[in-house]
Amino acid sequence: MSQTTELLNIVENHHNRQMAQWRVWLYVIIIFLVICLVSLIVAIWYLRRQLVKVANMKQVLQTANRAKDVYISQFLNLSSIFMDKLKEFCKLTNRKISAGQTDELYKITKSGKFIEEQSREFYKVFDESFLNLYPDFVEKVNELLRPDEQIALNDGETLNSDLRILAFMRLGIEDTNRIAHTLNYSVNTIYAYRNKLRNRAINRDTFEADIMAIGTTAQ
Repeated sequence: MSQTTELLNIVENHHNRQMAQWRVWLYVIIIFLVICLVSLIVAIWYLRRQLVKVANMKQVLQTANRAKDVYISQFLNLSSIFMDKLKEFCKLTNRKISAGQTDELYKITKSGKFIEEQSREFYKVFDESFLNLYPDFVEKVNELLRPDEQIALNDGETLNSDLRILAFMRLGIEDTNRIAHTLNYSVNTIYAYRNKLRNRAINRDTFEADIMAIGTTAQ
């Protein structure tokens, strides 16, 4: 009985050691599986995030392509209009010169009426083209201005001088000379407009960057 009891103790101790080893291996396997599961969750989360980024980039590229198509279409339309206007003016000039009406022709060119008419035509086409790209531009600009300094359009207006200058900035045209030449203003006038608009902003320091950001998320 004594020997049997001793053997049973040895067997039990051996069995307990084996069980302890198995428990250790079981814990190791469980920890390993947990690490794999966490890694899989992180990988899925990262992959999903990358897919969202790719989808957003794809949407941005599609928007950019649509904008490019609109730009090209409106540019061709505007070029065609001004070519027709130039032809009409050339015909008018030839008629006046042929009829010896140079004084009248001089009055037409000196009065600036022709340039004003072409400017109005340009503004009309530009406003329509720009608002096709950024239909909520006026509302977004007013969100950047103080409540008592927001822009109110008159009846029949789509954009005014303030908004056209900001529209040029949104299109990436920041050269004051170029804006002044295109809108038929003096450089000092453009500087004054830009400075006044900046002073009307809620955040003066980031105003121009905020203008550039209009439409980037929604579109």
